[in-house]
Amino acid sequence: MSRKSPEPTGEFMTASEMSAALSLSVESVYRLAGKENGLQVVRLGRALRFPRSQLETLGQREPRP
Repeated sequence: MSRKSPEPTGEFMTASEMSAALSLSVESVYRLAGKENGLQVVRLGRALRFPRSQLETLGQREPRP
């Protein structure tokens, strides 16, 4: 049985969903969440969730030269 990438639903995404959307490892997503100007994160108990709106914001940033 093969595992599919998680399908994001709702207003928030898990680290796995965010990593699939950004083509990054889950570890990289957590690392970016810990940076001052990194990914925004919402803590729900012990779980971290990432606002879906960040994907739109990240897509609008201009690439560095």
